[in-house]
Amino acid sequence: CRGYVHRLESSYIKNCKYKTTQHSIPTFEEVLKFVNGRVIVNAEFKVLEAIKPSLTLIEKYKAHSWVYFQANSDKEKYFEARKI
Repeated sequence: CRGYVHRLESSYIKNCKYKTTQHSIPTFEEVLKFVNGRVIVNAEFKVLEAIKPSLTLIEKYKAHSWVYFQANSDKEKYFEARKI
């Protein structure tokens, strides 16, 4: 499987496997469900379109205290996230 994640269909990504295993790549929501506050999640906003859905999931899973987002020094992404 190759390509930029934000350009791929989720069904395509779900069929991708890690190189040395048969495990598929989880969605961000699957990660939040699995972790459920037991560890800190460090995620990065790669594209502007990912910000609102990601923050909606943070609300849904009450993950404000255990998910940390980076904007990779991109002020536009930072301020977009702050608006929400």
